[in-house]
Amino acid sequence: MNFRRGVSVWSAAALLAGAGVLWAGPAWAGEREVSPEAERAIEHAESLSAAFRHAAAVIRPSVVQIRSSRTVQVRQRSPFPFEGFPFGDPFGQTPQREQRQSGMGSGVVTHADGYIVTNNHVIDGADELVVVFEDGTEAAATVVGADPQTDIAVIRVDPERASYALVPARIGDSDRMLVGDWVLAVGSPLGLEQSVTAGIISATGRQTRILGQSGLESFIQTDAAINRGNSGGPMVNMRGEVIGINTAIMTTGAGGGNVGIGFAIPTSLFGHVVAQLIDEGRVTRGFIGVRISDLTPDAASLLGLSDRTLRGALVVDVEPGSPAESAGVLQNDVIVAVGGEKVRDVGELRLALARIRPGEQALLEVVREGERVGLEVVVGDPESEHPALRRVGLALSDIDAETARRLNLRQNWGAQVTHVRAGGAADQAGIAQGDIILGINNLRVRDAASLASFLERARPGMALQIDVMRGDRGMERKVLRVPDTDGR
Repeated sequence: MNFRRGVSVWSAAALLAGAGVLWAGPAWAGEREVSPEAERAIEHAESLSAAFRHAAAVIRPSVVQIRSSRTVQVRQRSPFPFEGFPFGDPFGQTPQREQRQSGMGSGVVTHADGYIVTNNHVIDGADELVVVFEDGTEAAATVVGADPQTDIAVIRVDPERASYALVPARIGDSDRMLVGDWVLAVGSPLGLEQSVTAGIISATGRQTRILGQSGLESFIQTDAAINRGNSGGPMVNMRGEVIGINTAIMTTGAGGGNVGIGFAIPTSLFGHVVAQLIDEGRVTRGFIGVRISDLTPDAASLLGLSDRTLRGALVVDVEPGSPAESAGVLQNDVIVAVGGEKVRDVGELRLALARIRPGEQALLEVVREGERVGLEVVVGDPESEHPALRRVGLALSDIDAETARRLNLRQNWGAQVTHVRAGGAADQAGIAQGDIILGINNLRVRDAASLASFLERARPGMALQIDVMRGDRGMERKVLRVPDTDGR
C-alpha cells in the first residue's frame, strides 16, 4: 500500500514536469539557513553526544551479561489430595519436585586474569553461572567470594578460554563525583544486552535500608534508567571510568519498572571489598565493641552540648573487654571522627570502621562533656575466637555477674552475641547482635565456650534450635542450619 502511494506521487511529479511546472518537493527536503546561535548550540550538543559515545565505547567491551541458574524444591499438587489439603497428606510428606530457576544480571571485568565484579544478589544461591561477553563469547564462571553487607560479589572465568574477550575496565574515583554530574549506566536490562542509559547524579551517600539493618550503604543515586538485569553492571563517568556498580531501583506498583530513582555502590565503598574477596574469598571487618545510636537534638541537650550543629554517633554502651574499653571510650561519648574522617551518624561510623582491618590502629575523635578527645583504638576481629563460631558467623562474650547486672538479667550464665556476620548462618537464622543465647537443642549454654563446643560437634546440614533472649521480648527460638566448613 505504501509502495503504491509512492508511485502515484512520483507519477504526479512527472506530469507536472512535463507540463513545464518545476516541483521543488516538500519544504523540509531543502536546506534552511541556520542562525549562528543555533549552529553553536548544535555544535555544543554534538560535542556532548561525542562525549557520551566515547564513554560508552570505553566501557562496553568490559561489560558482561551473567546468566544464573539453580535447582529448587517446589511443592506440587498431590494426585491423591486430602480434603482441604490439596498439596498432600497433612500427616505425611508434602509432594515436592525439582525445578530449575534462572536469573539474569550484569557484571564488569576488572582484571585481565578473569575476575568480574557484580552484585551478591545476582549470584546468590546459583549453582551454575554463564558469562556472555560483548562479542557473544560465553564462558562458565565460578564464585570467588561474596559480601552481602555491601551486595558485592566477585566471580571468575578461565582466562585461557576467554582471554581475548577480557578487557578490564578503568576504575575511577567516586569521591570526585558531585551531584549534577553526568553518568552512564550499562548492563542487560530485561535481557537486552549492552544497553546504555544516561542521567545525572541525583544524590550521594544515600542510606536507604535496601540491604537491611546489617547492610553497609552509601549509594550514589541517579536518574539514569536502571531496570531488572542492570544489577551488577557499571555506572561510569564521562571518561568511561567505573565509579559505581548498579544495584537497586526505587519503584512503585507490581511492575517493578524504572521511575527515575536508581542506586549504585560507589567505588570508594567496594574497592577494598573486591581486593579482599580476590585475596581471601571473604571480607573481614574490624569492630571496637560499642553499641551506638544517632545523636539526636534532645540527647545533645541532655548531655549539655551547646553546639547545635554537632553530628555524630552516641555511644550507648561499651562492651567489657572490648577494644573500645581498652582505648578509654566511655558511655555517652559522641564519636565524631575516625582516622580524621568525619562521621555524622551511625551509618557513617559503621562505614568508616568497615574500612579498617582487624589489628590496625585507628584514631577516634570523641566529644566528652563538650571537649574533644582523641583516643587510639586497636581494631579487633569479631570472629577470631573459635573456628566453630566463625563457621556460623558469630562472635560471643560470656555473661558474668557484671554483665548480668548491667542487662538486668536474673541469671549470670549464657552467651551474648557481640557480632553477626551478614549473610552467615546465624544471620539467616534471625540471630542479632545483643541477643543472649541460653540453649541449643534443649541443652543449656553456660558460656561462649560451651556453645562453641556444641557447634563444633554439629554436622553440616543439621537444623539446630537456638533459644535466645532479646531485650524485654522474652524467649525466642531460632533455627540455625549448620553450614559446611566453607561457611556456605
